[in-house]
Amino acid sequence: MLKENKKGSIQDIMLTIVVVLVMSILLIIGFKITAELNARFQESDLIDVQGKTAFQQITNTFPGVLDNSFLFIMFGLTVLAFILVALIRVHPIFLVPFIFVWMIVLLLSGVFSNVYQNIAGDPNFAAQADQLVFTSIIMQTLPMIIAIIGGVMAILMYKNWQAVQQ
Repeated sequence: MLKENKKGSIQDIMLTIVVVLVMSILLIIGFKITAELNARFQESDLIDVQGKTAFQQITNTFPGVLDNSFLFIMFGLTVLAFILVALIRVHPIFLVPFIFVWMIVLLLSGVFSNVYQNIAGDPNFAAQADQLVFTSIIMQTLPMIIAIIGGVMAILMYKNWQAVQQ
């Protein structure tokens, strides 16, 4: 992302949607595993009350902490992409290829959104997906979020070119 030639913006958007997809899938699977382990721990006679209580607390904090972390990472990647696009000068003629590639990235974000929604809609993961509020909202609206991010990036690139020319 921070290469010497700083050709950034579309790669930054792609990095964002790939990181968001991988993290959302890992979150929902990790939460499912934690919930299953907690259920087994609570049923077990081999684990004392203190251990059961500790693991229950971990399971209870899992969605809050990691769901908020997901929101923070999404926000951080977006701000970082905006900062990086503000650092580069791009001639306005490259706006047309940017928009073309941006549309392809929008289609990919729709596919990634559907991947998460299919996993979250599975009866085995539905209970966990319902508790991961920010993750589910972001992944359901990912194409719209990427459209807004790309639009702001296009404006920043064009404004940056105009500011240097004056």
